[in-house]
Amino acid sequence: MQQTNAEPKIKIVLLGRKNSGKSSFLNLLLNHDASATATPSLDVVGVEEVRQEMHPFGSVLWFDVPGFSNDDTSNQLKTIAPVLHKADVAVLVCEGDEIGTIERDIITHLELKRIPRIVVFNKADTHAIGDPEGAIVANSLDKSSRTQVLTELKAALIRVCPEDLLVPPVFIGDLAPRGGTVIMMVPNDYDYVKGRLPLPQAQVIRDCLDHNQMIMTVKESEYAKVLQNLKTPPDLVICDSSLVSQMVVQTPNGIKCTSFSVLTARMLGDLQQMTDGALAVWRLKDGDKVLIAEPILPENLQDDISTVKIPRWLSEKTGKDLLIEHMYGSSCPLGLENYSLVIHRGLHQQSRKDFLEEQSRCLAAGVPLTNYSVCASELHGLLAKILEPFPNTLERYQRRREEIIQTVPNKKF
Repeated sequence: MQQTNAEPKIKIVLLGRKNSGKSSFLNLLLNHDASATATPSLDVVGVEEVRQEMHPFGSVLWFDVPGFSNDDTSNQLKTIAPVLHKADVAVLVCEGDEIGTIERDIITHLELKRIPRIVVFNKADTHAIGDPEGAIVANSLDKSSRTQVLTELKAALIRVCPEDLLVPPVFIGDLAPRGGTVIMMVPNDYDYVKGRLPLPQAQVIRDCLDHNQMIMTVKESEYAKVLQNLKTPPDLVICDSSLVSQMVVQTPNGIKCTSFSVLTARMLGDLQQMTDGALAVWRLKDGDKVLIAEPILPENLQDDISTVKIPRWLSEKTGKDLLIEHMYGSSCPLGLENYSLVIHRGLHQQSRKDFLEEQSRCLAAGVPLTNYSVCASELHGLLAKILEPFPNTLERYQRRREEIIQTVPNKKF
């Protein structure tokens, strides 16, 4: 997913009348994006294909077709039929909020072809735009608006894309070589249904087998002994969230390790957003509200991670008097913008589409989002170690953490 020559996950056709600012809109999205590459299409004259890496989707392919005019709408729709046949989603760029004959013809054709669409009301700087009714409002010449526009576009893609286009990336198959060795470290006493493994552990085993890797499952008490007995160090170690501290202490330098929770965060959502959310704990102030959300009510509330441990660690590490709230069954309440941080638990109980929508809503509300394992690892100074298998995310995390160290005084890093 880090390579621009990878098979595109989503193919998007960019439509609009002449002078609607369609190409300017695409240039806004691609600005400062060194991974974007453009080549003329060989199938349809005048169509440009542009590849872009777009988190959390991976490689996205844009088809930028020539602008429409009143006298050739029908003929051009026929001309670009091969492009429309390839497209998963259409983005219709309008001049202001004008939906004229051209736009209605395009919309009718897209509905006939059953192609989901996203509408953009462009040139907001020169046109008065009323109620957008779900459309993205943009001024493509304002480079400072790129982040906001891109965020809204991602949220719209998550809404309209069919579920099969949001297929998760591989779980761990890309983190170890073919024939490599992976160690899965589990607690001595599994608090789980007898005779079964939790879903993430089962997914790791299945993914290793699918990628011709060797997988060893060991209890925490046997982990150090297994490392000593191996002639060749393992390529990757994965542990339960409760064992991160032990894994980091007992794992020699040079052996990459991570947790099931981090792997699940990468598979179901945007791991970079989750690490950004973990760093947000150092910016919390007295009186800030923190929401801890999980799909179901835990059975044991006496020393549960979400109700006892996370609140205690937040208080001890930040030194702030925080208002901790819990929500079960729904993690996106009304008034989301009133929270300074959302900590999620139980990612494996959600679909990728549901969690991507949750991430996009938090991003739109300006609320940092993380999960309990990533957050706990940051609070204990262990997050950098378990991000080693993900160099791009690790580099971003280290850079942003250094910025916080320099700008937020008196923090217990």
